[in-house]
Amino acid sequence: MCGRFAIFSSVQQIKKIADRLKQIQKFQPTYNAVPGSYYPVISKNGWGTVLQEMRWGLVPFWAKDTKIGNKLINARAETITEKPSFKYAYKKRRCLIPVNGFYEWDQQRQPYFAKLEDEDLFFLAGIWEAWQKTENELQTFTILTQKATQPLANVHHRMPIVLNELTKDNWLNVRNNIADFFGKNEKLLIYPVSKAVNNPQNDGAELIRSIV
Repeated sequence: MCGRFAIFSSVQQIKKIADRLKQIQKFQPTYNAVPGSYYPVISKNGWGTVLQEMRWGLVPFWAKDTKIGNKLINARAETITEKPSFKYAYKKRRCLIPVNGFYEWDQQRQPYFAKLEDEDLFFLAGIWEAWQKTENELQTFTILTQKATQPLANVHHRMPIVLNELTKDNWLNVRNNIADFFGKNEKLLIYPVSKAVNNPQNDGAELIRSIV
């Protein structure tokens, strides 16, 4: 699964692949992004590629209220075409979640930080939804996960789908079947970090420093 990530690159760095900005000129960088808060997301609409903030935790358009988003922070890629919560967004509303890295925990609840060896900023595959049962529209997203590959499989059995320069464009433009995005992710660098990240109130660069 993916329950925390870090995003501290600037808007200028992220928007290099976005045609325009919407509802975001700057955001608060974080080393401990948690579900239920708003983060930069790149999506596609009739106007082009858009960078905006969305809330983490998918709320399907048919949901009676927003509480369901607390349970839908991840979507299993293997069953995404079958689940009512995800299948509609998968077909039409894909997105990219910019990250500098993400966290996973082993069975002893030791956190590990995972990032790309060659790039500071990369993208996770996501889907998004627009929910409007009140005056204001709520836009939310979830992160797709797959069976973990090495070296992360030594830590946890699930991991987010990491996209490269080619696959991120195919994903955003709704090309290819979901299985085509399962990658080996050999370039992931993984190391243990402080358990301070377990507390969602903690934030700062010290959270992503190796403790070995």
